[in-house]
Amino acid sequence: MPKLPAPEILVVDDDPHVREALADFLIDEGFRVRDAENGADALEQLAAHREQPSLVILDLAMPVMDGYLFLQQLQADQTAASVPVVILSASIDQGGLPDYIVQLRKPIESQALVKTIRGILGARYPI
Repeated sequence: MPKLPAPEILVVDDDPHVREALADFLIDEGFRVRDAENGADALEQLAAHREQPSLVILDLAMPVMDGYLFLQQLQADQTAASVPVVILSASIDQGGLPDYIVQLRKPIESQALVKTIRGILGARYPI
């Protein structure tokens, strides 16, 4: 039986240091990583790639297109709407997000993030 490729995570955050640190950490944990600097960039990437990411890690407070608008656009896209999203943000408005989206507050302990990701992807990607 052929081995499944490692799950790919799309990290969406306007802070280049956060994107780089998350990418380095996730790669070390065995994931493939793409990154985007805002919601508009992320939507362009989702449209441009045939393969959708296994999961999106999303900041909420970003210029150009924030995380809230990105989520609205994502849910309107039949191809990408099923991609799980983990909110990783310093500012979380509990009332403005759907109940099914996992919300984590920055800063987060790295192993807690990996545990959350593996819990979400576990059924599809036994890691």
